[in-house]
Amino acid sequence: MQSIYGNEKKEDLRHFLPQEILAFYAFILNGIRFSVRNVSLWHVKSPWQVPVRKINDCLIWLVMEGHFTALVRDEKYELEAGRGVIVPEYVAHGFDFAGDCSEGKVFVIHADIFPYSGRGFPVYVKKYLFCLAQPELYFTRLKTAVSLRQVQRQTACLYARNPVQDLLLECAANDMFSTESVQNTDDRIQTAVEFFRDNFMHNIGVADAAQKAGLGEVQFRTLFHKYSGISPAVYLKHLRLRRAAELLAGTTLAIKDVAGQTGFNSASYFCLVFRRYYGVSPEVYRQNSLSL
Repeated sequence: MQSIYGNEKKEDLRHFLPQEILAFYAFILNGIRFSVRNVSLWHVKSPWQVPVRKINDCLIWLVMEGHFTALVRDEKYELEAGRGVIVPEYVAHGFDFAGDCSEGKVFVIHADIFPYSGRGFPVYVKKYLFCLAQPELYFTRLKTAVSLRQVQRQTACLYARNPVQDLLLECAANDMFSTESVQNTDDRIQTAVEFFRDNFMHNIGVADAAQKAGLGEVQFRTLFHKYSGISPAVYLKHLRLRRAAELLAGTTLAIKDVAGQTGFNSASYFCLVFRRYYGVSPEVYRQNSLSL
């Protein structure tokens, strides 16, 4: 159809980005829910070091000033201003100064990503290192988020959601994510993890998962902690809480129904555990999610 304004047509730009990258853009924008649990700016001076550890959420570590090293799984990275790493949940990582550097500033962001896969974010992270094209834009936005902590931590986390989403989109454009699974664990533990993920909404426990894995309960607890960094009981609780958070953000289910659908026998106990984990009540978490 000819334009009434003259000789013009709309460009579809179908080849501007590869189809795989477009798919990840759509996934990040439409296919996941995520919440920023904490955003802070660290000013660190020697002596300082973060020993190798595993944590239960997704960590984004972005250098604003200084020169650092990051160890993620078995890979070592050199980080300076505008560079950072994305560390999926339960992946071993640690940080230190690099070279002669003895002072610097780093943004530290903790986030929950849904749907929770138990294997990493958002599908699989195949590269942990990122390098921002325009880091100053992110620095300004993240400093604003940190400043908003003076008002309320939840306000800061809500504000940080947009720059974090933009950072993830830039990482997707740089081919950091994959749809292919990378197995880094004992097959028996992976079987137990699958069992937890498929059945956490029911009345199950560690003994059930150990039996499914074909292990004695003591051996199972030891191996599970070796590969995940946490106990199987804590892992099961985290699965339930993360699914509860997703239901709170995406449905209008009553709190007692959310508790019942995520394996909690008592709504009051669920509220207590949820507040300890997320820092706010289920009601406040839902209100914050609806305001995004």
